[in-house]
Amino acid sequence: MKTIFLYGVRRSGNHFIISVILQHFSNYVHINDSYISYDQYMKYKDIEKYENHCDHKWTGFKNVDCVLISIENKPIEKDEVEKFKHIEDCHFLSLLRCPYTQFSSAWKTYDRDSNRMREMLKLWKLYANHFVEDDNQFIKILYDEFASNDDYVVEIIQKLGCIFNKSIDKNKTIKWQRSSFDAKSDKKAQVYKTLEDCIYKDDKAFVRLASDPEIKTLWEKCIAKIK
Repeated sequence: MKTIFLYGVRRSGNHFIISVILQHFSNYVHINDSYISYDQYMKYKDIEKYENHCDHKWTGFKNVDCVLISIENKPIEKDEVEKFKHIEDCHFLSLLRCPYTQFSSAWKTYDRDSNRMREMLKLWKLYANHFVEDDNQFIKILYDEFASNDDYVVEIIQKLGCIFNKSIDKNKTIKWQRSSFDAKSDKKAQVYKTLEDCIYKDDKAFVRLASDPEIKTLWEKCIAKIK
């Protein structure tokens, strides 16, 4: 059985990544927006599967091909990650997205809630710092590259020890997956944007929050990391 933990800040394209990965398995369990726990993992691995997708809780995944546990808006708990080092075929992923498209998505989804945005900015910085540091325990994914470069998708899937399925459908959605911008004109993936060309560039409250020089510097380092 393959075990995958995916860490990501909300509005990073978490479910898009999950959809692509799960298309490589016919018998899987997706535990959505949960938390990492070695004790829970050991408990539920011996419980029979009774649903493919569950939200905010754990469910049985005995004898499945893959269990994918997504963890949203939480710091990476390295002490708990370390407990899984002896689990065979266990993989940890961390996901990062261009801050300006992610923040735009959150600004719309959360009705311009400044407090929620400030929390997201803090989390984005944590994930960006993790993205640029050396940490061989994690497979790091940049959403922007994953959404726009098929070779990069193949590379990530192979790092998970899978044979890439050429018939995957990037437009296939899974439970709880939705875009913030559903108009036909917005269907194209929003990748590698700057503050100057993101959708809320003229919104003064948004710009005040997003125009953080530390975020700009970190984003430049993240792009350089994969080039």
